[in-house]
Amino acid sequence: MQTQPLNAVRQQDARGHGRKRFREECLGASWQQLDDGVCATGVAVRTGPSFDRRHAKGHRTAGFTLIEVMITVAIVAILAALALPSYRDYVLRGQLVDGTNGLAAMRADMERYYQDNRTYDKVNGFVPPCVSTAGRTNIVGTFQLSCAPISTDKSTTYTLQAVGSGPTAGFTFTVDQLGVQGTTITGVSGWSGCDKAWVTKRGMLCPT
Repeated sequence: MQTQPLNAVRQQDARGHGRKRFREECLGASWQQLDDGVCATGVAVRTGPSFDRRHAKGHRTAGFTLIEVMITVAIVAILAALALPSYRDYVLRGQLVDGTNGLAAMRADMERYYQDNRTYDKVNGFVPPCVSTAGRTNIVGTFQLSCAPISTDKSTTYTLQAVGSGPTAGFTFTVDQLGVQGTTITGVSGWSGCDKAWVTKRGMLCPT
């Protein structure tokens, strides 16, 4: 029976112990650390063409393909096309309320003016609330409030109007001393006027 020299046995044991230590200490090493030839614990790693080939099989660069990007862009465009008109209408409705609220408040002021002066017209240096002065601009939001021209007696009748500008251009709301409301809309797609109500929503039907 042949026996190995003591030095050879020691060398084999050292190699076996080294492989075991490499497996234990390099188990949590990252790919970058392996590429650099160093484990997380600082133990040298064997590198070479054969190791690089084995490494490349399990290592892929993360990213998006052109098809994935195109599909994402298409979905975003469809959602924007559906949501944008609704959002614009929502913002516009909030701005139109400035005109109708302003008219309601001014009509109340006109009635108080009539109680004090027994007329809706100018009298004794007093001017009705619908007339702008240096200290009263009658601007509410994007609407200019004023007395609309009328052909009837101004002392007993009036028509108030709120004319929009900027984002509310094309909208004009009116109300008279009897509380009859009206809406005139010009140049705004999908909106229709009404001579019996204030139209503050797209597609709103005029009362009959």
